[in-house]
Amino acid sequence: RARRRTLTRRRLSRLRVATALLTEGNAWQELGDPPKAIAAAEEARGIYASAGDRGGESRALRAEGISLRSQGDLAAARRMYERGLAVARDIGDQSTTAGLLNNIANVQRQQGSVAEALKTYQAPLAISREIGDRTAVALTLNNMAIGLRVQGDLAGAKKNYEEALAIRRAIGEKAGASATLNNLANLMSDQGDLSGAMKLYEETRRTAEELGDRRGVAMAWYNVGEMERLQGSLSSSRTSYDQALTLRRAIEDKSGVARTLASIGLVQTAQARFSEARKTYEEALALLESVGEKQGIARVHNFIGTLSLHEGRPGDAQKLLRQAATEFQALKAADEHAATLAVLAKALLAEGK
Repeated sequence: RARRRTLTRRRLSRLRVATALLTEGNAWQELGDPPKAIAAAEEARGIYASAGDRGGESRALRAEGISLRSQGDLAAARRMYERGLAVARDIGDQSTTAGLLNNIANVQRQQGSVAEALKTYQAPLAISREIGDRTAVALTLNNMAIGLRVQGDLAGAKKNYEEALAIRRAIGEKAGASATLNNLANLMSDQGDLSGAMKLYEETRRTAEELGDRRGVAMAWYNVGEMERLQGSLSSSRTSYDQALTLRRAIEDKSGVARTLASIGLVQTAQARFSEARKTYEEALALLESVGEKQGIARVHNFIGTLSLHEGRPGDAQKLLRQAATEFQALKAADEHAATLAVLAKALLAEGK
């Protein structure tokens, strides 16, 4: 009996260490240091597994997946999520099951399978509503809205964002509310309200800075740069993009670095700095291919095709633009597909076809 009590104490002590490691990992992730977050989660997972705590093991797998996704390693992130999901379902952990399904849908969306992601989001939304987890409900609504926006359903996206924002404000989730405001600003930009979007981006940047959220600050700088570029302020936009790029490199956000580089390439193209733009696009494309971000790859193919047209190389432009159009069609990105075909028509005219 005394031996059993000793073993129980040792197990509890190890579990406290694992929980502390997982908390430490979450803190590293919030501070923008995914490698340290992954190391802490891996160590915690090992302790949970040896102690037979399957709930802890599934939570650690989820934490590893989140950090891997933030680095752009979507395939590895999904493997972690699916392993965690199998455990969570086996032990009947509804909350972790919902969270992992949400995470899997995020990866599907980022890989370009938007319709599949929107179907996957339905399950965690239903579970979270059923168990009364308002934080998870808001998160899933926000993520679904991102997918709806990609599909061009701006009304549906707006409805989801507004419900998510109301919940996050009601429960005092400042960082979450700021993220949803950022997404609403994206929607305003889509609808042509650039000045309104700019105001919201500036607000989200200030909030992210107050919270010490480097990822949020980087996103805000990037979006401010987008608004400045669309308004023709190329020099200002480049300054904002450089701020975002520095932060995204520091936190090893490969997808974010690639998107920022692609936008810098657009600025360089507009400034007729074609050789610089090509190098920038090629770096962005290599990163996007390494993480398997299909929509980003299609966009950069489009950008390089457009650049080739500016350089007086309509044959090269046609090849890349056809490739981009095929990719957008496969992704069901109708607006971008149509825009690419319009540029392709110009390339054909330029070659007299």
